[in-house]
Amino acid sequence: EPFDWYQDYSTLKDYLSKIISPSLSQEILIPGCGSSRLGPDLYDAGYTNITHIDTSMIVINQMNDRYFDREEMEFTFMDATNMEHIPDDCFDIVLDKALLDTLLCSENNLQKVEDYLFEIYRVLKSTGIFIIISHGLPLSRLDYFDQDKWTIEPISIPKPPVRARLETTELSQDHYMYVCKKNL
Repeated sequence: EPFDWYQDYSTLKDYLSKIISPSLSQEILIPGCGSSRLGPDLYDAGYTNITHIDTSMIVINQMNDRYFDREEMEFTFMDATNMEHIPDDCFDIVLDKALLDTLLCSENNLQKVEDYLFEIYRVLKSTGIFIIISHGLPLSRLDYFDQDKWTIEPISIPKPPVRARLETTELSQDHYMYVCKKNL
């Protein structure tokens, strides 16, 4: 079944539409796509040329089966920390929804995050935009970026209501969108 961490397209579309446009025919990469409907929803909204990558072959096979009819949308088994088969300066948009957060919770997290950000910088066009959707507050995310390479604008996005009533001790009632552009 499709699953979306943090936010789905319906809650992100107003924020994303200020940054990207389907009329521009932009090449979009969604690393760590999982079974999220974000890419297919973007496709249905008119965005094309969407490449999804994930390290789960099971998820990639499921997504390929589920969305086989969308010709300009592909799902590929690949590690976002080592995208050796993707050329430099290839994508206009890289859209990360929870992958940075996931890597931060993994073994060898600092090396993985460093490798990931290096790869994103490499595959992103000079005028490209790297968009991250995260639960992490700016104070806990911005230090991972080389400030000489990136200009970053954090944007707060209210968390959607949860279906069940839960006790929460979370620091923030927001998720964050980080809009990252290369410094040239």
